[in-house]
Formats: sequence, C-alpha cells, structure tokens
Amino acid sequence: MVLVSTAVENRDQGRLDFLVRAGEIFHQSLDVTETLNNVARLAVESFADLCLFDLIDERSERLFVTASAHRDRSQEQALAGVATLLYIEEWGVHPVVQVTRTGKPFFLPHIDEKTLMSHAASQQHAQYMRRFRYRSKIVVPVTVQNRIFGALTFVRTQNANEFDRGDLLFAMELGRRAGLAVA
Repeated sequence: MVLVSTAVENRDQGRLDFLVRAGEIFHQSLDVTETLNNVARLAVESFADLCLFDLIDERSERLFVTASAHRDRSQEQALAGVATLLYIEEWGVHPVVQVTRTGKPFFLPHIDEKTLMSHAASQQHAQYMRRFRYRSKIVVPVTVQNRIFGALTFVRTQNANEFDRGDLLFAMELGRRAGLAVA
C-alpha cells in the first residue's frame, strides 16, 4: 500500500517538475519552433516515447508538424512525414485533425491491433502507428482563450507504461501552456 502511494506521489511530482521545466523553456526564446522542439525533447526524456506539436497554418488552415521528438533519436527523421497522413480520411478523421476541429482531447490508454484499426484514419496511418509501435496515446488541443492553435500528441510504445487519466490532465495543462507560448 505504501509502495503504491509512493509511486503515485513520484509520478505526480514528475509531472509537476516537467511543467516547471516546460514553463522555463516557454519563456526562454521567442522562436516558437525552437521552443516547441525543446519541450518535445523534454517530453521524450521524462513523459512519453514520442511527442509531436502540430500547429495550424493561418494561411492554409492546414496542420503542419512544427516540432517532434522521439526517445530513439534515430527515429526522428521519420516523424516529419506524419503531416502527410493527417488529411487522408480513408476510414475516418485523424485524431489530430479531430482534436483541432472539436477542441476535445483524444485519449487511448491502451492500443492493441483492434484498437489501432478502429482509430486509424487510413491504411497509411495504421502502418505508421505499427511502425512506431503505438501502445498508448494522448492528443490535446493547443489553446488560448478558446482559440485552437494546433494539437499536442504524446505516444508511449511500452505496454507496461500506459497513460492514465492523470497523464491526460497533465497533457491538457501542457497544451494550454503551449498555447500561451505560440499565441
């Protein structure tokens, strides 16, 4: 019982530490891309295995990957291509597009093959999720005063380390703070 309580306290403290460090990063630079890349890098050091910031281009109103990071840096080059998958709606709407349209977070604590197929927007999207071994996913809006600027995605690839509701609340707060940085 004490071990579970200590683990929860450690996880909560880790989230708070992350928010403090992210806040420092948000205030260090006026370069939005550099700032978001630094926060994405921080995320894969302590919270997720993969992190993406997709922002809405004001001219085209389409999303583009502004920042990305993967715990395995050799995988980062492949992350840039994910933006091409966002608008292929072969089977449904991509979760990132859905979040930016509705402002509601997307949360899949456990992703197995059946879940992957029921949430993939297209065959290419399903292949992408398999390639990066998605096991748990959170997508939250990047917002300021009810204006949506984009979406923030976190993915975990380890079965034993799935996101929980506390992680979702944490991600939503980070999305709000990121919105202040990009506004």
